[in-house]
Amino acid sequence: MTPDFAALLAARELAPADAAFDGPDQNDDDRQFEFVLTHDRAITVAAARSLMLRL
Repeated sequence: MTPDFAALLAARELAPADAAFDGPDQNDDDRQFEFVLTHDRAITVAAARSLMLRL
């Protein structure tokens, strides 16, 4: 984030269709994520504040 630019890429992993197969042998190629990319300054600031509060 700069005075003239803000961007956020946020992602989370989706649960596998077979939840029992969620172990160390799971192939990375089988993992799925949903994500959002935004340049909305208010959303970017809110996400950054949320992350900073966890430190």
